[in-house]
Amino acid sequence: MNKRSSKQWFRLANNGWAFVLPSIVLFLWLVLWPMISAFLMSLQKGKGTVVEFAGLDNYIRLFQDPVFISSTINTITYFIIQVPVMLVLALIISSILNNPRLKFRVPWSCRARQRSPAWRQSLSRPAGHQGQTSGK
Repeated sequence: MNKRSSKQWFRLANNGWAFVLPSIVLFLWLVLWPMISAFLMSLQKGKGTVVEFAGLDNYIRLFQDPVFISSTINTITYFIIQVPVMLVLALIISSILNNPRLKFRVPWSCRARQRSPAWRQSLSRPAGHQGQTSGK
């Protein structure tokens, strides 16, 4: 077996980190830092630069708001109903389209050679739709 020395392994590990490091930095800068900043701001109250620490008072007020509770219940209900219906419909449509005995042909299954005369005729100036609407 070919065993690598510790120096070679260290160099390979550093090469891997060199590829991953830009993604980690961008994630920390564009995702994690704004999330932490928003959370810290949510613990304050005031206007502009005149703010004071409010603790969890904003969250207590939020969860006592009837509009927030109603909208949260509506969102969860919509999610519980919509996602399973969407998945079932997608599975049904995909199984129908993957049926080998299917007589229906979808337009993107045609070759470009077969589609080009239809597009040429449709877009030609004297007879095509674009030629008629442009006034030429």
